[in-house]
Amino acid sequence: MANKREPITAVRLRRGACFGTCPIYEVTLHSDGTAEWEGERFVDRIGRFHGEFSPNEFEKLASFVERVGFFGWDEENRGNVTDLPDYVLTVIAGKRTKTVLQNGIDEPPDFWALAAVVDGVAAGIEWMEGAIGGSCEDWSATLTNFGIVAPLLTVKGVCTFPTSGFKVELRRHRPQPANPSLLLLERIVTAPTGPVAQVITEVEASYVERIASVERVTILPDGVTVDVEVLDAPPQRSSDAVAS
Repeated sequence: MANKREPITAVRLRRGACFGTCPIYEVTLHSDGTAEWEGERFVDRIGRFHGEFSPNEFEKLASFVERVGFFGWDEENRGNVTDLPDYVLTVIAGKRTKTVLQNGIDEPPDFWALAAVVDGVAAGIEWMEGAIGGSCEDWSATLTNFGIVAPLLTVKGVCTFPTSGFKVELRRHRPQPANPSLLLLERIVTAPTGPVAQVITEVEASYVERIASVERVTILPDGVTVDVEVLDAPPQRSSDAVAS
């Protein structure tokens, strides 16, 4: 008897760039009824947003994913047209993640239908600015000077969530400001996709980069700005120094 596939826990649609004004965004729908949106260009919502929808809608979406045979589709489907955007569908089922790309070709036949269902659910969501849940505090930024190599920037904060299972990542924001003394970082929150402990959980957010100089760091979408503390690294002991 064949093993039954684990339930689908998330469906993601990304629409990429073209030579014109194609909408560029990514939307992720989770089985618990939470949703994430990241708009980049040519869409009404620019930046990261979150929202909620009925889990019953996700059940219908997951059934449609199975019915069209998504897990049997080829992972890359490209035509000969070079100025069209990439369309990418990703489905997570337990520990399995499958991604299917389409560009300039009507294959797989039901790709557009599945993408349209995801867009339809997203259109009915009341989106709120910012990543899903969580509040962060105790931000700090230090720039440690090592002398012969570029200084090391370390940014840290603590984020609190209502359950376990959340992950937090800090990334360089695109674009960066013209002022080189200011660094923009984006706080990326990944929500849990399975059963989790219903207990308030703290998660450390951190970022490390070698950088010539920076005076302030701003965390988006929170809008928190912290001053960078400059430190000198402790001197290294010579390898030939011997304690007497």
